[in-house]
Amino acid sequence: MSNALEGDRLSMSSTALQVLPSLGGIGGTKFRSLVQEGFRRRQPESPLEWMPKHIRFPDGWEETRFDFDKCPHVRGFIELFVLDPSKRKANLPWATRLAKTTTLEGLVMWKADQDPVPMAALFPDNDSLAAVDDHLYPVFEACAPIAAQLPPKNLRNKRSVRLKNCTIRLASGGKKSSVSGFPSQWVVKFEHDKTNLRKSSEGDPSARLDSRTSGFCRNVKIMEEGTPCDKHLSRAHALMIAEDVQQVHFWVQCPHCKQFQTLHHDNIEWDKNEHGRSEAGLAAKTAWYKCVHKSCRIEDHHRTAMMQSGRWLIEGQRIDKNGKISGQPKVDSDTMVFGPLSKLYSLLIKGWGTIAAELVAARHAWALGNDKLIRKCYAETLGLPWDPQRRTVRTNDLAVRLRSDDHPERGVIPPWASFLTFTNDVGKIAEELLFYWMVTAWGGNCRGAVVDWGIWQTRQTFLKEWAAAQYQLGAEYFKIFGQPSCVDSGSYSLEIYELCRPIKNCYPSKGDTNSKAVDLYWPGYQRQGLSPRELELKKKANAHDLLYINSHLTQEWRVGLTEGRITPEMPGFVSLPADVCDSWQDHEDFLEELTADSYVDGEWIGENNEFGDTLRYARALAQCFTGNGKRWGKLPSLSNSSRIGPRFFSRSGAAPADPDRQHFVQGFK
Repeated sequence: MSNALEGDRLSMSSTALQVLPSLGGIGGTKFRSLVQEGFRRRQPESPLEWMPKHIRFPDGWEETRFDFDKCPHVRGFIELFVLDPSKRKANLPWATRLAKTTTLEGLVMWKADQDPVPMAALFPDNDSLAAVDDHLYPVFEACAPIAAQLPPKNLRNKRSVRLKNCTIRLASGGKKSSVSGFPSQWVVKFEHDKTNLRKSSEGDPSARLDSRTSGFCRNVKIMEEGTPCDKHLSRAHALMIAEDVQQVHFWVQCPHCKQFQTLHHDNIEWDKNEHGRSEAGLAAKTAWYKCVHKSCRIEDHHRTAMMQSGRWLIEGQRIDKNGKISGQPKVDSDTMVFGPLSKLYSLLIKGWGTIAAELVAARHAWALGNDKLIRKCYAETLGLPWDPQRRTVRTNDLAVRLRSDDHPERGVIPPWASFLTFTNDVGKIAEELLFYWMVTAWGGNCRGAVVDWGIWQTRQTFLKEWAAAQYQLGAEYFKIFGQPSCVDSGSYSLEIYELCRPIKNCYPSKGDTNSKAVDLYWPGYQRQGLSPRELELKKKANAHDLLYINSHLTQEWRVGLTEGRITPEMPGFVSLPADVCDSWQDHEDFLEELTADSYVDGEWIGENNEFGDTLRYARALAQCFTGNGKRWGKLPSLSNSSRIGPRFFSRSGAAPADPDRQHFVQGFK
């Protein structure tokens, strides 16, 4: 009965509106239409149309407007995630030059203009949050629909962006209170892997911000972007290996065979120099990409069409030559990981050569013990989390990797050698010192060869055997005494200081875990028994008498060598005698010590690693003797007539006897 009455009432109202006289030129029918339109929910414009139309970049930026043709991978992300109401969370582990930050900023602006909701933006730390005036606000000001909603500059702050239609809360991973106390239906997180990782979700700023969406039952979007950090700390990596998350990868079509494939940096090819070695400059000029299916040669001019052909495929799906997608996603989930996506997919770089040059430079620096470039390359170029932990290395694999035909026999110095190093790790049995020693030949472009190794017990035996030790060099024998030498003084400082003091070119050494250091070594001063005044005078005299060895960088170099990432043509390669490699079963104890240390939870741990340590010391000492690498390839071949004369760095700080030959301390940084 009530429904019937209601229907009659609506019918009468409709009739009344139709017969209303004209009011201000608007008839009853027109008035009814306007009322209905006012109450109808506005259909937002698609971000695929809105973003290129409205997003402009501030003056001075490389690009002037948002263009899907220059970042085609973004279009697929919007289609698969943003426009799908069933998806809640997405992570973008993308390298640099892929518009990941611009994409999230653009989506926030689109949402604020077309379908405003409460939003929040998380920055990794307080410094990033403080920089919103230099980046976020200028981007908003360059977009006309958003600029019209911004408050005047004198009313802006770093807690929130108060637009006319909605508010965007600004939060910092370094300030717990900034992620509390407000609801958010949309959340964006910039450089997410750099946000402090906490053990509990209660203290984790990212998890706390996610909880602010719990009051909304639908249309929640959480988007995270950033380059990955170390694997054991990476939030992105945790999602990449999660079984309940959809993994999505970008497939592009080969311009020749038309097969779709994902891109990998190992498929970049470039020319080598006349010595068969890679050079960054040459790689930048000659790089091309090899198709994974038929080895087609893909040049730079193919890149634009190739990337614009790309399609995002959820794990479990397939794509044929015609671009037809088949199969079902392996996992049904509202959380997605789009990547990792490397710089190979970027149309904002010059070409394949940009990546090739970065790879060569990073690998060469790593070969010299500097892991900073390779870490940066993994994150910013490859979009991959760096794994600092050592993988298991079998002794037979090590024998294959470190074998070289130009180093045939143990106890024989290779003819290409320019100098030797004699390095020692020290232990103790009862009251007697135990010396684990290694003789290594060095020459050319940081090329090394382990000549011999062994153990001598007692100080007297050590000095006697060392003084007598000689090795075959061509048709003659060469004594190693007087060559650059160091003895680890870690646990036995006073005894080792006393032992080294009268011996030319022999210096006590200590490991140092200074993570900010960029060199394999640095000079120091023995402090025992000295007053502050005496130590100050010693420093003023530049009287270095202690060699600090960068434990982390030399360990990284050792791991790179034993895992085969440093190959014979690269600087920093050290070979084992071929006869030892051929009979590796007889030397398993020695080979195992070269791989004994592992990087676990931010520190190096291991047992029975003495010969691995002597190998690290040899690498640092060789870098020290060559003036931090400045004299590699400039030293004459080793012979009895070219034996080292003066000390290679000064203990006293006095002027050298030969005014044309400066003490090696000049080479320290």
